[in-house]
Amino acid sequence: MAFCMNRGDYTYEKVLEGFGKEKAPFIIWREEDLFVLRPYPVKTKFWGFFFCVEGHMEIEINLRHRLFDAGKILCLAANYAVRIVSRSEDFRCTGILFSEEYWKKAVLRDYFLGRLSVRSAIVPMGDKIQEAFSCVRRLLQIYMSLPEGNGKEEGVRHLVVSVLYLIEEACREYKETENPVSRNEQLMWRFLELVYKEYKCHRRVAYYAGRLSVTPRYLTTVLRQVGGRTASRWIEEYVVLEAQVLLRNSTMTIKDIAYGLHFNDPSIFSKYFTRVAGMSPEAYRAS
Repeated sequence: MAFCMNRGDYTYEKVLEGFGKEKAPFIIWREEDLFVLRPYPVKTKFWGFFFCVEGHMEIEINLRHRLFDAGKILCLAANYAVRIVSRSEDFRCTGILFSEEYWKKAVLRDYFLGRLSVRSAIVPMGDKIQEAFSCVRRLLQIYMSLPEGNGKEEGVRHLVVSVLYLIEEACREYKETENPVSRNEQLMWRFLELVYKEYKCHRRVAYYAGRLSVTPRYLTTVLRQVGGRTASRWIEEYVVLEAQVLLRNSTMTIKDIAYGLHFNDPSIFSKYFTRVAGMSPEAYRAS
C-alpha cells in the first residue's frame, strides 16, 4: 500500500520507516510535508520526484549546489548524497518516492535517471506536464486505495512508468531551450559520473584521465575552469562525503569505514579525512 508522510518536518528515518514497516512500494509526498534542515548529508535509499508548488529550497546533491523553486521538478536517484541547505518559509512541494526494491522491479530506466540526477537534477516543467504529473499522482493514490487483485499491481506499474515518461518529456523540452553544453562541460559530467561510480576503489586522477582519454593535467585544467575544483579535489571531497554520510547515519566503526573505502590503514584514512574536512572523523561524528 502507499504511505503518506505524517504532518510535520521530514526526517530521513520517517521515509525509511514508511518503506520498511508499512512495506510501501512508494510514498506520496503532500504539500504539508516539509524537509528538515540538516548540517550533514544523508544517502538516498529511494528514487524520488518532487514538484515545487511555491517558494524555494537550496539543496546539495553529490556536492553540487542546486536551487529548487516553483514550477520545477527535482529528481533524486538512489544512493546519492543529499543535504538540505535552506528553504523559504512558503516552500511547498508534492512528490512521489519509490522504494529501491519496487523501482528495480517496476522500472528499467535507472541509467537515464541516474545521469539526470548528476547533470540536471532540477528541471522546469511546462503547464501541461505539471497538470499531467498531478493527475498521475492522484491516480496513484486512488489505485492504492483499491482492493488487491484485478490487475491492481500492473495498473500501478503503468502509472509509475507514466511518471518517468513525463520526466523525460520535461527534460526534452528543457534541453531544447537551454544553451548547448560545451565539450569541457561534457568532459566534467563524464568525469563526475565515473567518480560517483568508482570513488571507493580509485582515488588517483590518472585513472580517471585514462578512462576519459585525456591527460591528468588537461583534466584538472578543464575541471578547475568549469567546476571550480581540481580533479583531485573532486575525488577527495566525494570520498570524504561518503565517509561523512556513514559517520552520521550508521553505527559502523571508523576502522570499518576506512576499510570500506579501500584505505589499507585506518590512520591513513583519518589523516585523509582531516586534511579534506578540517576535522578528524571522531570530531565529525561527535559534532
